[in-house]
Amino acid sequence: IASGITLTVPSGMVLRVSGAVTNNGTISVQTYASGGFIDIINSGSADTIQRYAGAGSARSPAAYGERGAGGTTNLLGGRFGEGVGTAHIAAGLLRPGPGGGGGGAGCLSGTLGDQSSTGTFGGGTLTIIAGGAFSNTGTITADGENALGLGTGGGGGGMIILASRTSVTNTGTINARGGNGGASGVSNGAGGGGGGGIVHLISPAANNTGTINVGGGTAGTVGAAGSVSGTSSRQGGGAGGGSGGGGGSGGSITSSNPGSAGAGSTGIQLIRTGVDPTSLF
Repeated sequence: IASGITLTVPSGMVLRVSGAVTNNGTISVQTYASGGFIDIINSGSADTIQRYAGAGSARSPAAYGERGAGGTTNLLGGRFGEGVGTAHIAAGLLRPGPGGGGGGAGCLSGTLGDQSSTGTFGGGTLTIIAGGAFSNTGTITADGENALGLGTGGGGGGMIILASRTSVTNTGTINARGGNGGASGVSNGAGGGGGGGIVHLISPAANNTGTINVGGGTAGTVGAAGSVSGTSSRQGGGAGGGSGGGGGSGGSITSSNPGSAGAGSTGIQLIRTGVDPTSLF
């Protein structure tokens, strides 16, 4: 892939090449696991339409925050999507399919808490298996989506696996970062950040002198809550999706102050040398 060229691939793509692979450009992996959707049916009622966030390769999906009417009740934020957790488990995820990072949870975030919200998408997966040398001097990215709506959790970072029977060399940049959570609002807590993803290099000679980013997403910023009437719907912030690292929990909200949300945890970077990947795939 030449410098200045961007190759956009769907999540779950597996590229098998008999010879050498060189990326001097940009490979962009599309997101996959869906964010959690929530929509109020009747303003002021308890009826909602909900779709839970996809878990991707994480152990559990990101959860919504508690929902209730205005007043003094403390409404908790959603529980984080649990990450893969250990490098040992991540090393066995060699055929992940399209589900990489988990989606972030949505949050009712209108001025009266009656606005529908679609959560963020989790980062996708890419596997490249080369018979010859693999060299990356460019950029490969499979990030989770940043929150666009108030109180929404960020998507978990994706998964990138680069394998070669000869050598894998990264002098460029590989990104599988968690997405950032959405800010708090008048009627909602802040969203949690998405967990960082997984980058796995496998070869008899694997070397990284470039940059590998598997950081978790930031928590949504927290501002002062506005005046909330007794009939208005309010909700704790949505949690961030998990991946290699866990997502951050959503922030709580009372009638006076939103609480802080959690940032996503750092993902997992694996560099396995002295390994012929042929039998693994």
